[in-house]
Amino acid sequence: MMYRLCLGLTLPLLAGQTAPPVGWRTFAPKDAGFSVALPRSPKAKKQQLKLPAGAADVTVFTCDHEVSTGASKPALDVAFVIGVTEYASADMDGVDDKRLRNARDGAVESARGKLIHERKITLAGHPGRELWIQTRDDGMIHTRLYAVKQRLYQTMAVGPKKAVETKEVAAFLDSFRLSK
Repeated sequence: MMYRLCLGLTLPLLAGQTAPPVGWRTFAPKDAGFSVALPRSPKAKKQQLKLPAGAADVTVFTCDHEVSTGASKPALDVAFVIGVTEYASADMDGVDDKRLRNARDGAVESARGKLIHERKITLAGHPGRELWIQTRDDGMIHTRLYAVKQRLYQTMAVGPKKAVETKEVAAFLDSFRLSK
């Protein structure tokens, strides 16, 4: 029993992941196929995205939060965002890389920012990208995109650079999981 407890406490450290802060709760909306840790329940907004081959349904969950950047420094606001884009399954065969490139380009364009770093990642065997986008107002967007069958998942933290570089943001991004 003690071995399992110790292993459970050290696995996030061994995997390079940051554990969510005390008091955060797991958010797992019905039929969305994911769970994530957040400081409070997010607001949901649904919309339709027009594409050359038709339309896609998009659900965006947002949660504003103040993060601490040090004992004597004021807290900074950051927005945690989870986006789920649902494509027609017939349109998704063999286009994961193209979908991720289009999502990256769309994120940079809508932020009117500059892509400063990108790397390939995976989540449960599904391809993804991790991006850092600098905005014009010296803000930062740290986002992870995942192509999972007919869905594109996006987790994002938006705010001042110092806020986006905190352990709380890392905990949010690291907590994203696909549901079985």
